[in-house]
Amino acid sequence: MGDLLMRLPDRIEMEPRIFPYLISGLFDHNDEIKQLTFDIIEQLGELYEETNESELREMKQFGFKSEWQLGGKIKDS
Repeated sequence: MGDLLMRLPDRIEMEPRIFPYLISGLFDHNDEIKQLTFDIIEQLGELYEETNESELREMKQFGFKSEWQLGGKIKDS
């Protein structure tokens, strides 16, 4: 699944369909599969950052944290 998401030319369109299957690997009983799944998700994140570098540049440079990140803190609604 991860390989498909890295190589497909239309991966942006297919991602919502394939990603749930990939995430299920994080909950496998086999620790090697969990680690492999985590590594693949890391690689996909790096690919996303490379692909969208111009959009992410300002957020990284200014240290902007989106509201959903909460700066690592727990927030009451």
